[in-house]
Amino acid sequence: MKLQALKVLLQQIYKEIPLPLVQLVALLVQFLQERIRNCPPDVHLDQWKELVKYFSNDLFEAQSGRGKSNRVKHTMVHVSGSKSFTQIQEELKNKHPEKREPMRTEMFRATRKRKNGNVPNEDIAHAIRNLDEIDLDRESSQISDGHQDTISQVLGPEHSEYVRLFGFGPTPSKVWGKKGENDRLKMENENLHKQLEEERVKREQLKTQQDQMQLAMTSLLANLAQNGTIDLSKILLGSTSASQENNNEGASASEN
Repeated sequence: MKLQALKVLLQQIYKEIPLPLVQLVALLVQFLQERIRNCPPDVHLDQWKELVKYFSNDLFEAQSGRGKSNRVKHTMVHVSGSKSFTQIQEELKNKHPEKREPMRTEMFRATRKRKNGNVPNEDIAHAIRNLDEIDLDRESSQISDGHQDTISQVLGPEHSEYVRLFGFGPTPSKVWGKKGENDRLKMENENLHKQLEEERVKREQLKTQQDQMQLAMTSLLANLAQNGTIDLSKILLGSTSASQENNNEGASASEN
């Protein structure tokens, strides 16, 4: 260990003000000897000495410090104990009437709420309230692009090396594909929907125009018939006669 780090460590243990180097070394030796004497019964003494040596070096202490700092920042702790997320997913799937895979929002609630409904801290309670609010405005919280689903909106973007609530192994690119590819497919899908909507509007406009023309023609014929300009009954009878003649000609042709 570096001298300064050693001095800090010993001062924390013995609550003493800076000591001479000889006393610091003596205290360090005593400290390491006490650690070695506390060897667990199921660990070989030589292995325990190596562990004590490893736990006392600067690299391990730096890693341990970073780990403690990161642990303090980690507030979204789960309460599922030793049960894996895969087991919880399977349980939720079997409970569902249609045996479908659980959504990530369902997994979050199942792994963060205790059996009595309580949550470990206010951060989780706040996140669940946000999930509930978003779910009220959405038909489904499990959309194809997980980069933009409810969990990502509440908890932030996914890490590139893992997917929250999916356990170890799956990555965002494996689960949902690359984000750029998803954006391209989404744009193509939106363009297709736009084209279909434009065609539907055109068909409705064309049908409206045809209905208006037919209505105008019917109104015109009715006005002409009312004024005596034309005999509407003859036109109708003529149309019927022409239709019957066409039917008779068609029947004769088929007999021949």
